[in-house]
Amino acid sequence: MQYGGDFLSRQPASSHFLAPEQLDSEVRQMADAAASFMRGDVLPSADRIEAREPGLLPKLLGRAAALGLLGLDVPEEFGGLGLNKSASARIAEALAIEPSFSVSHTVHTSVATLPIVFFGTPRQKLRYLPSLASGERIGAYALSESHAGSDAMAAKTRAVRTANGYTLTGEKMWITNAAFAGLFIVFAQTDHGLTAFIIERETAGMSIGQEERKLGLKGSSTCRLILEGVEVPAENVLGQPGDGGKIALYTLNVGRFKIAASAVGQSKHLLGIATRYSKQRVAFGKPIAGHGLIQQKLAKMTAEIFAAESMLYCLAGYLDEAFAAFEANIATDVSSNPSDSSSILHPSSFKVHPAEEYAIECAIVKVYCSETLDLVADETLQIHGGYGYTEEFPAARAWRDARVTRIYEGTNEINRLNIAGMTLRRIEQKRIETGDGLINLAREHCPNLAENQVVCGALADWLIAKFAAYCVAGRISLIESENRNTESFDSVRAVLSSSSRPETHQAAKIILGACGQRGHAHWKQWERGSAQDPISDLTSSIEEISKAVSSADGYPW
Repeated sequence: MQYGGDFLSRQPASSHFLAPEQLDSEVRQMADAAASFMRGDVLPSADRIEAREPGLLPKLLGRAAALGLLGLDVPEEFGGLGLNKSASARIAEALAIEPSFSVSHTVHTSVATLPIVFFGTPRQKLRYLPSLASGERIGAYALSESHAGSDAMAAKTRAVRTANGYTLTGEKMWITNAAFAGLFIVFAQTDHGLTAFIIERETAGMSIGQEERKLGLKGSSTCRLILEGVEVPAENVLGQPGDGGKIALYTLNVGRFKIAASAVGQSKHLLGIATRYSKQRVAFGKPIAGHGLIQQKLAKMTAEIFAAESMLYCLAGYLDEAFAAFEANIATDVSSNPSDSSSILHPSSFKVHPAEEYAIECAIVKVYCSETLDLVADETLQIHGGYGYTEEFPAARAWRDARVTRIYEGTNEINRLNIAGMTLRRIEQKRIETGDGLINLAREHCPNLAENQVVCGALADWLIAKFAAYCVAGRISLIESENRNTESFDSVRAVLSSSSRPETHQAAKIILGACGQRGHAHWKQWERGSAQDPISDLTSSIEEISKAVSSADGYPW
């Protein structure tokens, strides 16, 4: 089994490596059904969704529920599909082509449902999971506050103990699905620390604020949640009092993975839009798809999507294996302790939950995939030229919708600090082995490394590049082992190398610059080594990729 952070010290092992090419026919059929639903039911209503037609989004979510799409991660015994993470990621990709619908679906199926799946008691699961899977209730997740977004643990919403439970008072902000959600996962401070609660919409004292006026995702509901003396029974506490931080972070880790999947799906969709437009738009006597600089844009977009997709499914494979082992441990302990099954159903009964084990990789894919989407959305608009700047074409809305992906589920800045901080802590704890000279040099010679945000940001970029290279190499190796032609993928690797080299160069420069004289000496060695990097014919790589993209009318793999 591969463990979190293993990419720093091991080569990708084909026996533990998942590539999208390995997804079985059943998963592909489910994803095709989801895509068909989006094309038939959701995309034709895109303008009405954007205008927030009353009742439309809940109605579409209800249709999705009828196909089983609201219970992707809900165990079968509670009315869901009980899919593994690779299957749910592929379906999330398919649903991403209408972002307002997608974010509503993703919040419901991940951060609003998974806390109960992961931490709920048998009674809580039986009471709430069937209605979440069926769409009878839509879920929402209430962690952020006006002064506590990135610093979520500083939440001021208070839960005071009463004879029968808790009384909650406070205000939550940026709550997706708030206008029509029937169930809220709410976090509040207690005497034991941050605690998670399950609150039904009908509960007295709870009200919903006005819709926020947003730059993008205009069709999704985003409101404040106002709690004024809300009485919550003790049986609706999730986990134990004080477990809120752990519940929030475990859920957000998987939520980041799901956001990455949506970003990959949306990126593929936009690449298709950009490609088809470039083949239709004629300038200087030929379609702009035939011009080198447009081909370069299409090739870079495609290469970045390939890397993002490789990272997503590599992590999905690790999560699938870890969750299967985790659930097997639960089943073993339940059978050996049938009289005390309620306590061992909590992740806190085990040393490491899968969502914690791969927290670094979850943060990495969130950052990389959201920034890939940002690139693709921006270049799609650029390829459309002046038309891209108008609302008459899809590029403008796509650009607006994509922008928030770098903000929610933890800003990319916070995720970068998490990536660096968790890596450094795990190295100290000997949970991660690393032969990476740059990281070891920084640990030894950079004063107050963990507190230096600039250096930690550069370290995160270095780690993101390492994981990207690890996943791309593993996927291509897997394809080669199946005796498939990898010539196009060699072109992808060349384009990725040309685009990532300046970023890794700058990250190394920042890290080594903070390491004093020792760092300066290593920088000279680094520059000499970089000067000897092989030169590749980037033009032919660009032409080969753009030809494949043009032939496929979008993402070719």
